[in-house]
Amino acid sequence: MTTTAEDAVFGTRNRPYPVEGTYNFRSTAGYPAAAAGDAAVVRTIRDGKLYRSDALHGLTDAGRRQFSELGIRLVIDLRDATELEKSPSKLDGLGVDTRHNPIFEEGNVPGTAEITTLLDIYRLMVRSHAQRLADAVRLIADSGTEPVLVHCTAGKDRTGVVIALALLAAGVDREQVILDYVASEENLRGEWSEAMMAAASSHPGLSGIGGELREIISASPATVLETTLDLVDQTYGSAAGLLRAHDFSDADLERLQDILTTSSTR
Repeated sequence: MTTTAEDAVFGTRNRPYPVEGTYNFRSTAGYPAAAAGDAAVVRTIRDGKLYRSDALHGLTDAGRRQFSELGIRLVIDLRDATELEKSPSKLDGLGVDTRHNPIFEEGNVPGTAEITTLLDIYRLMVRSHAQRLADAVRLIADSGTEPVLVHCTAGKDRTGVVIALALLAAGVDREQVILDYVASEENLRGEWSEAMMAAASSHPGLSGIGGELREIISASPATVLETTLDLVDQTYGSAAGLLRAHDFSDADLERLQDILTTSSTR
């Protein structure tokens, strides 16, 4: 069977998991990661360890059962307090420890004066909220063997940057990280995107954004993450450098790679 470029981006791994009531719930399992030192050792992201998703307020009863079957015990919610209040996750009774780690804290949520494009949001995260990004990655690093889910509202912007930093620091190739990010746009296309556009279009605070609104809501173009990672590299040297600049030690980075990856011999 011939593998197309679309298959490479929107292959089985990047398609949404069947968790009813979500649109962009997926796994990072199986991504190859560089193994330091020994060329005979092959490392990959562990199966059933790190998941990413859009918001969980729409989970149906079936979706709650499907979520529970994945064994996820730690959820890292990157949304701000207003988002949580408006759309609370339906995880009660599932034995889940939810850690609220807002990237944009209350009072620091970007407005239309500073945000007119999707890339503006990403630049703001790296330039002004890098500590919060690192804090989210630390929660992953401290999770031990338990399956972890990282999510925001769409599961593409805040989640996309946190997942990218974690995967890059664990040794996943930049190209693969970008392919993982790009998949969100396909997953959010249609019902989710149209519902969010309808809600946003009637919001007076968003009227100044204009034609960029759809991109901000549902797009995940490769160039946006590429440019963002360029900014990370220019500012910190690498994803690991950003984490080191925000309280990660070399031992913390080793622990992150150990809990995210598994190894085998060629």
